[in-house]
Amino acid sequence: MVANLVRSLPFWFLLQRRALRPPPSLSPPSSLARAEGRLQLGKIEVDAYDRLVNDCGRPLYPIEFLDDVSASFPTGPIRGPNNQLYYVVTGDPYRHQELLRPWLEDIAAGRYFDSWHGETRTEYPWEIFQKQWMRWVMFRRWQKDNRDLADGDGGLEEYLEVNKRYAKRYYGELVGADELSKLEDDQSWLERRWKYEQQMRELQRHHCCESRPTGPAFPNYVDAVKRRLARHDFKRPFELNQDPEQQGKLETWIEYLYFEYWWLDLFTLAIEQRQQKCDEVWRKLGDAAALRPGETTDYIRTEQCAMLCVDEERQARADVKRAKEIVEDILEATRLDLRRPSSPQSERIPRLQQGHQGVDRAQMLLERAMKRSGLIKEFKSLTDDLETAKRDAARHRILLQWILDQVPLIEAELGRNEIVSGLDGIRGSKAIKRKLGGSDGDKTTCQTGIEKRRKLGPSRSNGMVILDSEIQQKQVVPFIVSGTGETPPRDKQQRSQAREPRARHLRRTQAAREAAREAASQGLRRSARKPDVSPFGSNFRKSAEATTRGDPVQPARVPPGRGDAKLPAERKKRAMHRAHQEPVLSTR
Repeated sequence: MVANLVRSLPFWFLLQRRALRPPPSLSPPSSLARAEGRLQLGKIEVDAYDRLVNDCGRPLYPIEFLDDVSASFPTGPIRGPNNQLYYVVTGDPYRHQELLRPWLEDIAAGRYFDSWHGETRTEYPWEIFQKQWMRWVMFRRWQKDNRDLADGDGGLEEYLEVNKRYAKRYYGELVGADELSKLEDDQSWLERRWKYEQQMRELQRHHCCESRPTGPAFPNYVDAVKRRLARHDFKRPFELNQDPEQQGKLETWIEYLYFEYWWLDLFTLAIEQRQQKCDEVWRKLGDAAALRPGETTDYIRTEQCAMLCVDEERQARADVKRAKEIVEDILEATRLDLRRPSSPQSERIPRLQQGHQGVDRAQMLLERAMKRSGLIKEFKSLTDDLETAKRDAARHRILLQWILDQVPLIEAELGRNEIVSGLDGIRGSKAIKRKLGGSDGDKTTCQTGIEKRRKLGPSRSNGMVILDSEIQQKQVVPFIVSGTGETPPRDKQQRSQAREPRARHLRRTQAAREAAREAASQGLRRSARKPDVSPFGSNFRKSAEATTRGDPVQPARVPPGRGDAKLPAERKKRAMHRAHQEPVLSTR
């Protein structure tokens, strides 16, 4: 029967415990075997982390710390010499205790229902993500049950496929092939396990659910959520969605907070009920005079008191047996005396009565010892259940505090996302301005204020902006001032007519006009060659480069017929207009 019960347990539930079974041999396993087992457990933990994140859960800590956290806890049990179990300690178990405190202990360790338990436990204390994922799955089912929604898990076929994928991923190459062959050959045991899980699922729907009054299910559930949260001083406004998949991240987390508050109230109610039962049993002990002088509630829960009760009950049973043997001896002697007329009846009857009185006395002492032992056992059991409920409630308050601390973090994350989506253009513009005003030698293009507003302004349709990389593709070019090429300083690289002072703008315009007049007087014009994009020709570029190197500047040679006197008025006007609009010289 035990074997059938074990086979009916969930598949993932067995896998976690199968890895923890001590090896059958007396010799400890090799380091390679321990490393493979540790790696397998790590894969299960990583998988639980991924599932939790993908389902909008919140892991306790980043996955990068998993190796360090797992290495700080003992490894085992390992069966060593003399068939003893040992634990290998490779780190400091108290190193991450404060970090793991909200999820370190098992949840709902006590039994609160007749045929179903909501316990969330793992074999190793560092398997936090598995514990979080199991709890999150229970919460997701809670959401569907209180909305009258089906699970949608795909039924038996999907269950079989999940187990096959699980075997491929988490077993070794040889063991995985063996497990897959077993699954392909005989799937009846998986079918039985699936049916058992469906039975447990029905029990969860019955026990782990908000009480429903008459009326529409979902509105009543929403009212119950708000009332319970208000009793626990959580009064932030929120609205739940009848479809949990369409519900917001913050609302889902608040509903999860309510789910754990439901469990805390369950623990609190169990504490009150079990405390009342303990008081009743203690009064029964006093009324039955079963308490000895000096016996307290702490003493009768000790192992010494339990052993004393066992000894007293054993002694009382022995006394009853001895008293019955005495009566049998008296009866046998009486039968012998009946053959002798000299044995009067007045002597035989008192002897028989005395023997029966001894049996009755011994039987009464046995019943008293059994009653005392039974009441003490009941009191001890109820007290243990009471202490378990108190521990569950205490550790659940720690978990609830962590859940409450996540609420402002989620609000901040959602607020940042809204700010980024709404002010994306403004942030992009500020980032580009900081980039343009970078360190010395940063070759970025100067742009006019109109061009900046056209490229960097936020779009009203989609909020898209021009990135820094689009501006960094251009280079800084020198100004034309008095016939020489000068690289503008950083403060002048950000040329925005809308923000520069008017005096600086006038000085820059006047210098550009003087340069244009000088260029026009020398007869310079835009070169017709494609490689030269300068509006003034290659000769002036050479003179500018020579000036930059410190060489004497040679006057530009003007072709005959292209001087100032031969230029038409319209051409001179266009040249001056180009010099005013494009007061820069390309360095290519």
